[in-house]
Amino acid sequence: MVTTLRQQRWTYVASLAGTAIAYIVFALIGFTLAHSVKEVTAVWAPAGIALAAILLGGYRLWPAIWIAAFIANLTNHVSPLTAAGIAVGNTLGPLVGAFLLRYTGFDVRLQRLRDVVIFVVLGAIVAMTVTSTNGVLNLALAHVIPWHNFGSTWTLWWGGDAMGTLIVTPFILTWATRSRDPAEGHAGELFMLFLVMLLVALLAFPGSASTMPAIFHHQSFIYPVVMWSAIRFRQRETTTVIALFTIVSVAAIAHQPGVGSIDQRLANAMTFLAILALTGMVISALTTERRKARRRLDATLRKTTRIAQTLQEAMLPKRLPYHRRLQFDALYATAEHDALVGGDWYDVFVLPDDSVLITVGDVSGHGIEAAVTAERIRQALFAGAVDSDDPALILTKADRALQLQSDTIATAIVAVIDPHTNQMWYASAGHPPPVIAAPSVPPQLLETGGLPLGIARAIHSGAREPKTHHVALPPEALIVFYTDGLIEFSRNAQAVEERLLHCAARLVFDHTARPAQALRSEVMGSASPHDDTVLLTVRLLPEE
Repeated sequence: MVTTLRQQRWTYVASLAGTAIAYIVFALIGFTLAHSVKEVTAVWAPAGIALAAILLGGYRLWPAIWIAAFIANLTNHVSPLTAAGIAVGNTLGPLVGAFLLRYTGFDVRLQRLRDVVIFVVLGAIVAMTVTSTNGVLNLALAHVIPWHNFGSTWTLWWGGDAMGTLIVTPFILTWATRSRDPAEGHAGELFMLFLVMLLVALLAFPGSASTMPAIFHHQSFIYPVVMWSAIRFRQRETTTVIALFTIVSVAAIAHQPGVGSIDQRLANAMTFLAILALTGMVISALTTERRKARRRLDATLRKTTRIAQTLQEAMLPKRLPYHRRLQFDALYATAEHDALVGGDWYDVFVLPDDSVLITVGDVSGHGIEAAVTAERIRQALFAGAVDSDDPALILTKADRALQLQSDTIATAIVAVIDPHTNQMWYASAGHPPPVIAAPSVPPQLLETGGLPLGIARAIHSGAREPKTHHVALPPEALIVFYTDGLIEFSRNAQAVEERLLHCAARLVFDHTARPAQALRSEVMGSASPHDDTVLLTVRLLPEE
């Protein structure tokens, strides 16, 4: 405990000393840039140092600011009383600014737009009126300036403090705090950014007699650099770019003659740089908020996708049934773009008479709701098959159940295959037509039709019911059921259908163990599906 208290004391003393030294050094630099009034300058970094110190270290650092301000003003040949009075304002202004910022819930990382706005308004504009009003009043009472110059001197003082706060405080805060937001730009890009910034600075601030005209003439070169930093990196890099531009511009103006007094030129340059700083910080904050929103959305999408995938894995058949006359194969291909897991499904049941019921469908939409709806339809189709083997009647019952539970639309196909009679009867509710191929007949798309589930009764009560179609299966036939994700990955759906027919014809003679996978590879190639895709193949085996 004693060691901890001792460490805290030394930390406090070190913070006081560091704040005071930094304040005095930059105050002396600032006084060298004063022209009309030696006590007032358009560049006053100590104001930004003081506000940053209090925001980071707390109000207890005020003695360091007062002592440093008192010493700095004494070096400028004013009376001790005047120096003490000015030091009071120089301390009170940052204290007021820190209090107002903390009261509004200010975050020193400046990663939100609201933090940038309240910092500019309360920390730079409002708080610095305290320092400028107190300072000019002390100078006028001490007869350092005449009373009729009160307004112009106040403007110059306030501008120097406000601009110093706007540029210096964010630089210190962003480097003293750790941002959890990763930058989009990499290290190589950051190196290029600062290299370009250096070249642009040499153009914008050439250090010649025409310094000021060059600043405004070349400002179009400066803005893209700051925008680059704000969009690709974080506030830390952006405030660093602005601080470096400020150092170069002040050095160029201070060491070269130009049009107008140095106070005027510095004030103009600082105004330009302050606008640049405000623009850069606002864009950087907006970019950071966008990144965070995108990460939250991505996390939500990943979570929802995992849930939907888990639901689908639980709802889809664990394995396809064994049948001595039929061979089944199926796959479910998830969309590999930004879409969530969809509501595609497939199922195969062996009925008591040894025939097989097949259902394949696609619920509109994506995500958990689509997956749940797909399971409802699948169960409704299974329940309908218990009472009837008519596919049209099974679809009609499922359609009625769907409309009672949901307003979702789905396509579906129900087929019953009797391998003993080589017959198949099926009905479709707006679903893509299955493909049939055999050694003795060319591949073809079967006739389908009907309205999607959930829409027929919504149109009018007299909408026609699904129709059952009958087809005789040739020996060793191959039937392919699929959802629209298989043919909609390409804009040329007709070409995809032709490719599907060609592949089905080839697979009739190629007894691969995974015909569904072979179909997907040949039809889609390396393309990623834009929608979830189901493929289910049924091969009629020869009699033993």
